Amino acid sequence: MTEELDVDVVAAMLRDDQRENSDFLGHLAVKLRGALPQQTAVDETSGFFSRKKTVQSVTITFADVHYSLTREKHGPVARKAKVVRGVRLSTQELGVDLWVAEVAAHIHALAKESATARDALEKFILG
Repeated sequence: MTEELDVDVVAAMLRDDQRENSDFLGHLAVKLRGALPQQTAVDETSGFFSRKKTVQSVTITFADVHYSLTREKHGPVARKAKVVRGVRLSTQELGVDLWVAEVAAHIHALAKESATARDALEKFILG
């Protein structure tokens, strides 16, 4: 993988995953948990008689921003929260495409900072 991975490539891959996969949230949770396990929290539920778990939300935590994607009846709801010293100052609802672009930009910025993060990004992209 090249040293400089274009953030647009990462965002395009996430958008393609959204269009191609009927369970985008579940697919995204698996990818993020595999690539960034320390920064990814996944909330799963299962039906009373079902063993299959359904992802209800995915939260990715960066230093001062938390991104969450939650399954709602009308479709996924994307949110961005500004956090300072563990205190949530504001929460903003985003379109899923903008959420994807911002998460991709943060992952890309992490990849520029360290080899470990770069490996995580490679794992996220290549699976």
